Amino acid sequence: MLQLARQALRDYLETGVVLEPADPSGLPDTVGGLFVTLRQQGQLRGCIGVLGTGEPPERDVVRCSISAATEDPRFPAVTLADLPQLKLEISILSTLHPVAAPQEILVGRDGLQIEKEGRRGLLLPQVPVEQGWDRVQFLQELCQKAGLPRDAWKTSAILHRFTAQVFHE
Repeated sequence: MLQLARQALRDYLETGVVLEPADPSGLPDTVGGLFVTLRQQGQLRGCIGVLGTGEPPERDVVRCSISAATEDPRFPAVTLADLPQLKLEISILSTLHPVAAPQEILVGRDGLQIEKEGRRGLLLPQVPVEQGWDRVQFLQELCQKAGLPRDAWKTSAILHRFTAQVFHE
């Protein structure tokens, strides 16, 4: 999958053509979601994902790799010259499970999604570990990512948790 992601990026940056994956990855036909994260010199350079598309994971990898490189609004588009310095990470998400109480959230195991007032935000399980957040900070940052007040998780928010298999270059 990592080789597919890198090849899709290279092909797109060289030719503008989106790679059509041929070989199955061995993953189930559908997964709960998939995210591709790009890092340059250890710093986030792009991250885009999809939830429950029903598409084969190979197609999601191609699409998310290109989108992380060219459409993440937080960063300028990746160029072909940037490609050798990029490290790719793929997170394969489980299905989403409702969170009944914040105490069931385990930092390092769970990723989170919040929905409230028409807004939605998602953070992968590795993010709070990388940032050194505890459970409350994780929930606060999730709210902020969704454009909500930092304490929005405390009242009438819909929280879901998930796990992820993470593959790094």
